[in-house]
Amino acid sequence: MKKLLKKTYPWYLLYGVLLTACLLYFCFPSETIKDYFINKVSSINSHILVSIEDARPSFTFGVTFLNARFSPKTNPDILLFKVEKITIRPNMGSIFGERPSYNFNCHGYGGKIKGRICLTESIGTHLFDVMVNLKDIHLDACDYFAGLIGRDSKGVLSGTI
Repeated sequence: MKKLLKKTYPWYLLYGVLLTACLLYFCFPSETIKDYFINKVSSINSHILVSIEDARPSFTFGVTFLNARFSPKTNPDILLFKVEKITIRPNMGSIFGERPSYNFNCHGYGGKIKGRICLTESIGTHLFDVMVNLKDIHLDACDYFAGLIGRDSKGVLSGTI
């Protein structure tokens, strides 16, 4: 009898984990997550307008946003930044620490953007540290960048900021 119980416990545990993962995936509150993210960005920078098509759960405790667009509130026709897919995951060390830190991975402009952002809140201001790694970003697709530097920009951008 003891051998039978020892053999069944791992199966019950596996069943529980799989059932929980399925329920979290199919009952994911995408509208609530989208609204929270848009409100958080608006509270940090009230001049930015964010629109997101869809939000999905990501493996290893993250959220994936599809077709995210960032534009100024004064002129929503100007596109500051657009990504086809952006995945945001919290750093495991920041869950228990004071400074929240997030990793992000974007696919847009024909390339990839990876990085980390660490947020801090000072008296009435929001401060952050950002590390960004750009790979194969097509500059001719970034209309805002050409207007920002005042020149036509063509080519492929790769580097670390």
